[in-house]
Amino acid sequence: MLEWIDHPDYGRLVVPNNPIIFHGADRARAVPSAELGQHTSEVLSSVLGMSQAEIAELEGPSVIDCAAAA
Repeated sequence: MLEWIDHPDYGRLVVPNNPIIFHGADRARAVPSAELGQHTSEVLSSVLGMSQAEIAELEGPSVIDCAAAA
């Protein structure tokens, strides 16, 4: 039920995983959680249809922070 993961900021950590395993199914691998702002640019472009120029306009005055994605 516990699994080791390599976290980019905190090193090697033990984290809980789902104790339920279905016969014949691959077990889901635990991964580190997303950093704050990591997917902001992706969401703004794919979901809201914003261009990279529009996203850059919001980053300039610090309305949003996509630094974690860089």
